[in-house]
Amino acid sequence: MSQTLVSGTSSSMSADRVEDREVDVFERLMRSSLKDVRIDREGDIHGLCETEEDVVHLLSNLRVHGYAYSVRRSAYYRQPPSGAAKHETGFFYSHTKGNIPIQFFGPVFCVESLVKRECTLGPLYHKKETLVADHLVDHVNPKKKRKVLMDTQKKGCPATFDVKCVRVFPDYAINSATDSSKKRVTEKLKRDLESTQVPKSYLRYYVAASQASRHNHGIECVKTIGHIHPLLSKEIRDIVAKGTNSVRIIKLELERFVEKNFTGENRPDRMNIMFYPTDSTIYSHMYRALFDLKKTVIDQDALRNQINGWEKESKAERFFFRPFTDDNGKVQPLLFCYQHK
Repeated sequence: MSQTLVSGTSSSMSADRVEDREVDVFERLMRSSLKDVRIDREGDIHGLCETEEDVVHLLSNLRVHGYAYSVRRSAYYRQPPSGAAKHETGFFYSHTKGNIPIQFFGPVFCVESLVKRECTLGPLYHKKETLVADHLVDHVNPKKKRKVLMDTQKKGCPATFDVKCVRVFPDYAINSATDSSKKRVTEKLKRDLESTQVPKSYLRYYVAASQASRHNHGIECVKTIGHIHPLLSKEIRDIVAKGTNSVRIIKLELERFVEKNFTGENRPDRMNIMFYPTDSTIYSHMYRALFDLKKTVIDQDALRNQINGWEKESKAERFFFRPFTDDNGKVQPLLFCYQHK
């Protein structure tokens, strides 16, 4: 697939779509994070990352500005490990299949994985109900189904973010794409893979992302949904491990953490719940952290916190909790009572 450089993006967008300044931020982030950046005829941005951490860092920065992507399990592909001798593993000098073409750059490589991400507000995947003719309604056995209390937040956004991971063998290279020694070098690699000494290799990550204008929604829609950032989740665990179990204190510590670690244009605004989570989200992570740290689901501190939460949620229910104590051999067992009016 030939790639054509396109300079410039369309500036005529409706009010509910991504603004021009956000398009500039998106493209600037992609160009600063990727190597060998190019734009194809459809406007998709292509480039490569040297490590998986670079890909994760890029996705995190995009999430700050309202571009979030999720992986569909059916769109995930992985080759058998290249370290083992696998005859079905394909070796290439260029790979033009799919939407992430890889041009010739010298060494032989194989495709390790292909991960296809879609916008968090992407296509709707729920099955539509099959209509039954009126004269057959009384003869059809109704299927039991779960009642959906909340409508989907999907908006049918067509934007994608795909990553193709390849394993490169630098010691098995040729000078040009028309070199007649292709087959000989590939056969030597296959023989060496079957030996005890595994050939030297490294990973490369090729990225193809839809241009920002492909998103058919405002960026604020993404900032108000989604999960807490992994770094913040880890920070909550560290804070809880030090003995803090106050949501208010943890929230203040998280705000300081964000101000310290996310600066410049990657500084998220306060609408972005990925970096400024709600009290209930912080409480849930604190509660799980207590379970993980104590290595038990019958921990007294965790149970006390859970009861406090129940008491705030429902005034029609009553709880009594007496913790376990051991005072000089005088044991008082744990007692928990629940009453519903």
